[in-house]
Amino acid sequence: MKHLFFLHLCLFSLLPLTQKAQSSSVIAGKNILNIQYTVMDITRMYYKNVEYTDANNLKLGGFAPIGLVFEHVVSEKFGFGLEFSYGQTTISYTQKTNTYSYSSKTYNYSLVNSTLSMGLRMNFHFVNTRNYNAYSFLTSGYRSVKNVYSSDQPEYNNHTEVSPFPIGIKAGIGLRYFSGNMGIYTEIALASQFLNFGLSFKL
Repeated sequence: MKHLFFLHLCLFSLLPLTQKAQSSSVIAGKNILNIQYTVMDITRMYYKNVEYTDANNLKLGGFAPIGLVFEHVVSEKFGFGLEFSYGQTTISYTQKTNTYSYSSKTYNYSLVNSTLSMGLRMNFHFVNTRNYNAYSFLTSGYRSVKNVYSSDQPEYNNHTEVSPFPIGIKAGIGLRYFSGNMGIYTEIALASQFLNFGLSFKL
C-alpha cells in the first residue's frame, strides 16, 4: 500500500513541470466520462481487519465499488455532473455453539453489505495542461447502505439493516493523464471509497 501513496506523490510532484504546455486537456463545453474502480475501500478493510478478525473460517467476497462519473466542463476551472457507484461485500464465517446436551455444534453466519451511491458532482480544476489535469471535487447526494445478516443457527434472528439517513458527501483530489481523447486517472477521497483508479474518455 505504501507503493500506491508513493506513486501518487510522484505524479503530483510532476505537475509543475507541465505548466508550459501549449494547450489544455480539459476544454470548456466538452464532456468527460470516468469509469472508476475502488482499490482501497475502508468498509471492506474494516470488516476484514477489525470487526471479524477473530472469526473462524472467515471468507471475504463480493467486489469493491465500481462506478461512473460524468462531467460537463463549464470552464477550464470548473465542471459539474453526476456520479454513480455500487459495491457489495460478503462476509461468511463459522462459530461453535453449545447445545443443551452439553455438546457443541458449528453454525454458519453471513453478512452481505451493499452500498449504492448517486449524487451531483463538482470538479474544481487547478492544473489543466496538454496531458495533465488535476482537480479537487465534491459529490453530494443519495447513499444507501444495506446489511443483511443470516445464519443457519435456529435461534439466530435473521434480519436486514438499512441506513436511516441515506445521504452521502464525498470530497477529495484527483489527477488525470490524457493521451488524445483517452486517459487514466486516480482519486483520493475523504470517504469509504478512499483510493480509486480508472479510465477517462473525452466525449
